[in-house]
Amino acid sequence: MFFYAARTLRKTPAFTLSAIALLAVSIGGTAVVFNVTDTLLLRRLALPRPGELVRMVELLPPRPPVSYFPYPYFEEWRAHTQSLSTTFAEADLDVSLEEAAGSRLVRAGIVSAGYFPGLGAAPALGRLLTPDDEWAASGVLPAVLSYWFWQERFHRDPAAIGAVLKLKGSPFVVAGVLRAASTAPPWKAVPPSACP
Repeated sequence: MFFYAARTLRKTPAFTLSAIALLAVSIGGTAVVFNVTDTLLLRRLALPRPGELVRMVELLPPRPPVSYFPYPYFEEWRAHTQSLSTTFAEADLDVSLEEAAGSRLVRAGIVSAGYFPGLGAAPALGRLLTPDDEWAASGVLPAVLSYWFWQERFHRDPAAIGAVLKLKGSPFVVAGVLRAASTAPPWKAVPPSACP
């Protein structure tokens, strides 16, 4: 039976190539849909208590939900909330990283001090952000590197702590590096004062 099918497919190469292409697209599409569904809907977040995580959104029909608020709104809400154990703000953006060979775009996160404790993240090296880092008025601001970025940019060199990175034209000193298995996103984290 196999040989008969193989001979038939060999006699009609256009049909055979079309069938193979259709199967490849179908299998690939199914794999992508499963991975997205698994990641977003089925798999639990790798957090100490994922059921306690809450995201604040603004609902104004007919627009889609929005979860980006001015930082002063967050500060006011954080000062008056009594129902949550910790609160944090986060946003991510692409910024230019200036290097000796030129500049390149990297993904950076602007986070408040409660971000890392709220997600149960811990440093592999150095320290995480503190409340004093949020609105440093002058000097070089601290940054926390993801393990991936530390590995790619500094080749896992512990001397990365204290190194200065120039992001968006402003200097940042590396204060810490997250653990490899950290639940935080794979970008650098800088305090809110880094955002205009």
